[in-house]
Amino acid sequence: MRPRKNGFFLLGFCWTASTLLEEITRQKPTLLPEIQVVDFNPRVIEQLRKRGMHVVYGDISQRDVLLHAGVANAQSSSAPCRTYCSKAPAI
Repeated sequence: MRPRKNGFFLLGFCWTASTLLEEITRQKPTLLPEIQVVDFNPRVIEQLRKRGMHVVYGDISQRDVLLHAGVANAQSSSAPCRTYCSKAPAI
């Protein structure tokens, strides 16, 4: 998978990220192709891919995963689940 440039990243996909994605779907669906999700839950990944989302499998606490996903080239990124997941250390 080739990293995208100037996109938006959701790092982890919990209920907060899900709510954000639904709001974007309703308010600004033209942004959806620019959004990339990084998560390690196979069910989440499968469901997001069925919706046409670009998803990278991996643990957001791992620097290599973020580099592979292209977060360094991101226009913006958000880790909405970090507040709720004690396992996700700051990077």
